[in-house]
Amino acid sequence: MPKFRILAAACILIGALEANRALATTVIVGVNVVGVQNLSEPQQDALVELLQKEGVRIVRTGLGDKFTHFITSAFRHGIGAVVIVDPLAGSAVASQHARRADPPLTTWAVGRLSDAEPEGFKRWLAPQLETLQRNGVKLTALEIGNELNSPGYNGDFDVPGDGRVLGFDDLQKGWKAWTDKEPIIDAEASNIAKGFYIYLSILGAAKAVIAEVSPVNRTTPVISSGAVYNTDLPRPAKNPRATGPAFGVPAADFIHFLRQHGLDDRVDGYGIHIYYSTPNNIDNALSICDGAGRKPCWLTEWGGFPTKGISCPLGYGLGDDVARFNLVSKIRETLRPFVSRERLASAMYYSWNSGGAIYIPSCNGVTRSGRLAISPLE
Repeated sequence: MPKFRILAAACILIGALEANRALATTVIVGVNVVGVQNLSEPQQDALVELLQKEGVRIVRTGLGDKFTHFITSAFRHGIGAVVIVDPLAGSAVASQHARRADPPLTTWAVGRLSDAEPEGFKRWLAPQLETLQRNGVKLTALEIGNELNSPGYNGDFDVPGDGRVLGFDDLQKGWKAWTDKEPIIDAEASNIAKGFYIYLSILGAAKAVIAEVSPVNRTTPVISSGAVYNTDLPRPAKNPRATGPAFGVPAADFIHFLRQHGLDDRVDGYGIHIYYSTPNNIDNALSICDGAGRKPCWLTEWGGFPTKGISCPLGYGLGDDVARFNLVSKIRETLRPFVSRERLASAMYYSWNSGGAIYIPSCNGVTRSGRLAISPLE
């Protein structure tokens, strides 16, 4: 009898270890949902029901008054949310100093990260999380900022600028000129480094607010801004044919600079964005998260493959949606080694309804490649 109990206990322990191992190597898979803030609450509810029907388990969306109903409704339907938090929220001067729209790069004004105000940010974030706390909503993750290493979402970059890519050394020199009050030789690098440094304070403020006002989210991961991988950095806006050099800060340099100044004490993962990429590019991008002491990658945007060759009714045979299906399949295979090493925590396809949409309203369904993109990745 004792031997049987020991054997039974051992089997239970092994089973628990296997379950934990499986859980540890299962990635959070979901899809970006665009434009929620422009929908009425009934329309948001209908969208949630559609997402649930189509098997979506996690969405990436915004955080703010116009998103609260959607996030809450989704949670009550078993759908979690990775929320994008604007680091300029609560800033008294961000809108006044925003860089004007400059098509084709942006059709919107872009706030300067250096105008972020940690105390104002805390005052804005607290009531947002308090409302979700009252609604019993546990978020999947908070991603602070979006593509801050690119001029498309960081007004500290000059547009069109001089077309150069700023590296780690440029940022370090710019930061020292700003902090040590040395003569500023490179104004653009100094302004960008200043913005990144203030951003670290915003990350700390986010952690502090979560701990203070949202017990249900105290273990919710905080993710650094999704960083655009090198091949996806934009071209100068004054060069619409995109023949000039890319400009911005490569993802590796962005994360390296932030890590040198305390990023790992403030986040649980590094946000990465990769579009239209080859497996080799993905290997290089996610290698940012390899190495002792580094946080796992959260691939909060990937895909964006154009919707071509789609006709109604949607079919799921081998001849349907071939190009996108093969691309999605190939990229998922490239991601699996990072999953097994626990270097990849999330893969959020872009998107449900914009930029390579997987849901086709005219066909009232999800494409074959889309179903694969949002299926479990282990």
